[in-house]
Amino acid sequence: MPEFLRRLWSTPPAPVVVDSLPLTSTTAAGLDVHAAIARHQRLRQRLLACSNGQCDPQLDAENLCFDHRCLLGQWLHGPGKARLGQHRGFVDLLEQHRMFHISASNVVSLARSGRQEQAQQMAERQMEAFSNGVLRRLHAMQAWVDRRNQRRQALVSQARAPLAKR
Repeated sequence: MPEFLRRLWSTPPAPVVVDSLPLTSTTAAGLDVHAAIARHQRLRQRLLACSNGQCDPQLDAENLCFDHRCLLGQWLHGPGKARLGQHRGFVDLLEQHRMFHISASNVVSLARSGRQEQAQQMAERQMEAFSNGVLRRLHAMQAWVDRRNQRRQALVSQARAPLAKR
C-alpha cells in the first residue's frame, strides 16, 4: 500500500492540508480571497468618498501609489507571485491592482489639491474600471479555488471510502 494512503487511513479524520495550507474555500496560495475582496471594497469606498469631498486624513497619495504596500499587494508580489505567477489570470490581477493604486493615488492628490471635479472624473472613469478589474479577477480566483477544493475533496472522499467499507 502506498505510504500516503497508509498515513491517510491510519490517522483520524482531520482538516485536509494541501501544500501546507488548510484546504478551505477561501484560501488561494495563502490569500483569504473573501477578506481581500472586502478590504479592497472598503478602500474603494473611502476613495470614492474622497473624490466627493470627504477625504479621510489617513489616505496618503504618496503611499497609495505603491501597490506592494497593502495586504493584497504584499501577497501578489510575494507568495502569490511565487505560486501563481505563471498564470495569465494572476498576471492580469497584478496589473489591474497596480493600475488601481496609481489611479487611487491620483484621485487623492486631485481631491487634496482642491480639484474635486477632476478627482470625481478620475474616480468614476479610471479608478472604478481598475477596481472592477481587480474584483473580477479576485472573484475568478475564488471560483478557481472552489473548483480545485471540490475536486480535492472528492479525491479525499474516494480515498477514504474503502475505509468506511471495512
